[in-house]
Amino acid sequence: MGADFYQDKEKCPTCGHEEEYESISITYNLSPMWYAMFPGDKTMLPIDGLTGQEAQEKLDEAIYKMVRDEEKLQCLNPSNGFGSFDGFLDSLRKMLHLSRKDPDLKWEVWR
Repeated sequence: MGADFYQDKEKCPTCGHEEEYESISITYNLSPMWYAMFPGDKTMLPIDGLTGQEAQEKLDEAIYKMVRDEEKLQCLNPSNGFGSFDGFLDSLRKMLHLSRKDPDLKWEVWR
């Protein structure tokens, strides 16, 4: 199981068409990495409801900590092979890129 993170895009006011959004899926198998970096967080990657602008600080901090503590966090790779440090870091970088690209869009999470 995991969570899908996406930025909620509004429907076109003229035609009602919904833009497609990019979903980023992160497995809960990676939660030990998150909680090693942010032991006080109550949920993994708590950006649900934040705008891209608001989420940037948390994403920047997470990426910084992952790069800084790579050796320690690599030891937390799931033994079942579902999820990895490298994939998690790539997902966070993609989320940061999307947050910068569309800073006014809100992040939503499907669990």
